[in-house]
Amino acid sequence: MEKVHVRFGAISKTDTNVSVFDAVIEDHIVKIIMPTTLYSTCQSMARYIDYPAYLVVGDIVGKGKDGEPLLSNCKIRIPLTFDKNIENYICDVSIPTRKNRIKGINLPKWFQQK
Repeated sequence: MEKVHVRFGAISKTDTNVSVFDAVIEDHIVKIIMPTTLYSTCQSMARYIDYPAYLVVGDIVGKGKDGEPLLSNCKIRIPLTFDKNIENYICDVSIPTRKNRIKGINLPKWFQQK
């Protein structure tokens, strides 16, 4: 299980702090972690659920109004695919882990953090 950040919708070049959701990937299935179960959070999630979804990386700089993490220097790493059969997002790419890096496995270019 890998902890990741998911962004719904593209990132504008003018965005300084980008709202994302915490998530975990288990068996290629993306599981969003809701920051709260407040009505406003559920409304926000429902508003963006039809947008394209991406795994992103960046620096955590705070929390948004719904308790979601805010990232600066946010960059899209992997587009996610919506699987209609399971009604959830999936990640078709294996995420390199710390264990992989220790073994000296070369990381794909898309995963390199700058």
